[in-house]
Amino acid sequence: MAVCIGLYITKFETLSNFSMFFLSPIMMISGVFSDVGNYQNIFKYLVYSNPFYWLLCFFRAGFIGGIFKYGSVLTLIIIALVYGLYFYTSILLSHKERQHI
Repeated sequence: MAVCIGLYITKFETLSNFSMFFLSPIMMISGVFSDVGNYQNIFKYLVYSNPFYWLLCFFRAGFIGGIFKYGSVLTLIIIALVYGLYFYTSILLSHKERQHI
């Protein structure tokens, strides 16, 4: 995510705006400070689509232990997304380098 943000921003102030208006609200509803089971149905679906929620679940499962319900399938999906994002940004960077030549 940081690579994509770095490719998008042109000023340092843009980075702080992104952090304040995008990352902070996402982290607040990710289940760090409250139990997701207490949310209403529409908010549960919103939280379940939040990648920070799944990151938090894996982090907790790693330290506390236990069986994560969708662990192996979700891990494969996350690995595929990370590799896809890596190759997409590498293609963007190589395309930008060709334009500067």
